Amino acid sequence: MDKNKLRKICKRVFKDFETRSFARILYGDVPTFMQLPRAKVPADLENTNVAILGIPYEGVRPYSPEIIYPPEAGDAPQDAIYFRTGVDKAPEWVRRWSIQHSILHYDGKGYFVERDINLVDYLNMVDYGDIDCVAGETMTSLLRAKDKIQEIVEAGAIPLIIGGDHSVSVPALMAISSCTDQKIGIIGFDTHFDLMGLGDEDAEQEWNPAVQYTTALAQPNFEPENIVLIGMKGIRNPRLAAVLAKELGITYFTMKDIDERGIESVVREAVDRATQGTEYLYVTLDIDVMDSAICPGTRFPDTPGLTPREIIQALRTIGTSEVISGFDIACLSPRYDPTGATPYLAVRCFLEVMAGLAVQFRDRDVKKWFQK
Repeated sequence: MDKNKLRKICKRVFKDFETRSFARILYGDVPTFMQLPRAKVPADLENTNVAILGIPYEGVRPYSPEIIYPPEAGDAPQDAIYFRTGVDKAPEWVRRWSIQHSILHYDGKGYFVERDINLVDYLNMVDYGDIDCVAGETMTSLLRAKDKIQEIVEAGAIPLIIGGDHSVSVPALMAISSCTDQKIGIIGFDTHFDLMGLGDEDAEQEWNPAVQYTTALAQPNFEPENIVLIGMKGIRNPRLAAVLAKELGITYFTMKDIDERGIESVVREAVDRATQGTEYLYVTLDIDVMDSAICPGTRFPDTPGLTPREIIQALRTIGTSEVISGFDIACLSPRYDPTGATPYLAVRCFLEVMAGLAVQFRDRDVKKWFQK
């Protein structure tokens, strides 16, 4: 029988199957973020300008005020108060909740920023999957993350990272730094200063979840006057952390500053400082900066904190005034929030960053951001 004739008959008989396609699944029943196309290898990043990456890594964990557990330790009991774990599950649960904003359902409308803007009109977005992390092997896991993020940046795309603990910022900042000799500013939303580490001779300490800002300063692209921290309130801050920040020249705003000045005023000053003389801007969001009475899914609950409306306004202010060259959310532990409110807020924060990028790419007629 003629092959073309056979093909036509089969297509006519099985016409209802023509619209079927493989589900956009990473593993199990976990979808890609917003059901974006899946990128598996660097070649899949061609012509993209935004890539989602999961880093499901949890390193050292405070067991008590005096004791830190290594990454090999088991998870905390569900009813533990001080010793809390589970941030390695955040990429999975953020992706699950992202189904609410699937591009297959509504094509990425960004009406929350502008009424008529669609993400897919200006952004080519993919999900680059998860890093294969190894519990107890901090350097191995985070160097893998650095290599993967570097692939994204070298492709000209902007990495949006779902952590993991806050050590995920370290490979991201190092990867961007290795791809440019331009200065990079940082805005960090955090309840803690995270300025530990470089005074410790143990190399592993340079990758623990409270050293991202000091580790960045060891790179030639970062200066302390371009690092701005927003939301300081945590009672777990080391006693001399504020002293170190002042001595280094790092600007920080406490929750009291935000209460008195308003989030938009604080963020606009933060943008001015972080972008003074810099080419790129990295934004990192530790979920513990949020009010844990509203968003309880965190390892380090503390209240009061930022409200969901405040963090959205903050990200919108940054994203519509500057291109966010990299973004991460860290320290989200879904096990402490059975309502799903915390991972869903994380989804909404990613959407806000993506919408800001869509506006920037439209207004600047940008196709690629990191240029070789």
